[in-house]
Amino acid sequence: GSPFLALRRRLTTASVTCDLMGAGEAFGFFVLTLYIFLGIAIICDEWFVPSLERISGVLNLSADVAGATFLAAGSSAPELFTSVADTFGPGNNIGIGTIVGSAMFNILIIVALSAAATSERLSIDWRPVVRDCGFYASSICLLALFFIDGLIEWWESL
Repeated sequence: GSPFLALRRRLTTASVTCDLMGAGEAFGFFVLTLYIFLGIAIICDEWFVPSLERISGVLNLSADVAGATFLAAGSSAPELFTSVADTFGPGNNIGIGTIVGSAMFNILIIVALSAAATSERLSIDWRPVVRDCGFYASSICLLALFFIDGLIEWWESL
């Protein structure tokens, strides 16, 4: 058969069984993933963006404030829902790397791509950048400090 099917093998441990996918299965998952992304894009374009525009109009928010607020909430929603689902799920499997890693992606990659996509030169005041970096660094240090004992107390979540 196919060289991909030759690689198919069963990995078994005491409690976990994994099958490596064949080429057809991998292609099917790829097509399904693209279809899901297309559906999300259509839903956001047809429903989410107009809803945000209407909310911004009702609250009399400027485009900058609305964009910063609602887009930040939208980009952080997956981590929030994943954390909530893990909290109320059968096991707590999400670690500090998942939460901090996704936050770093949102802060670094999204901001960098937004700055790279602009066609005009940006003039940025250094004070908000230093402020944000300071607060983010202190929050990461506090998070690491709270995780040292492996237990999060209620007061540490404040």
